[in-house]
Amino acid sequence: DQMVELTGGDRGVGAGIIIGSPIAWATMGKGLVQRERGKLDEAEELFNAALQIADEDGDPETASWTRSNMAHVLAMRGDVDAGIAMARRNCELTERLGDVFSRTLSIANLGATQLVAEDYEAALAALEEAERLYREAMDNGGEMETWRAAMRAEALAGVGRTAEAIELAEWAAEA
Repeated sequence: DQMVELTGGDRGVGAGIIIGSPIAWATMGKGLVQRERGKLDEAEELFNAALQIADEDGDPETASWTRSNMAHVLAMRGDVDAGIAMARRNCELTERLGDVFSRTLSIANLGATQLVAEDYEAALAALEEAERLYREAMDNGGEMETWRAAMRAEALAGVGRTAEAIELAEWAAEA
């Protein structure tokens, strides 16, 4: 709400500096907070609004990030098949962007959605792929490195690789 106030309602303010639609991104961020609070209805409403704004403003990256978050909400509600289908479709759409950050984030979010579905092997494969692709392109783990590591630790625990999971989780927490 403060961002809208700061821009005087002009969605073009700041557009293209770092992200295509700051208002879509901020709306998605509010949805993410609501999702983490367990307020799934509010999160879904904000994600739908963010998607509409991102589409109207021509911001496919924020649309991708928002679809990933929406997929997670669907899985958290118990509709894991729809969540995973949305996350997979998002990976396909995001692949076209060519941006390594968004591509690997969509793959990692597929893994996060698979974790909710308790499909630990698939989640681990997706998360390892996201990690590998990001490191190959950027020669480091980037700002999402510890988040990916925490999820990989959860997937490792799910497939019974407990010692590796603990080691990775401790590293992520320390980092």
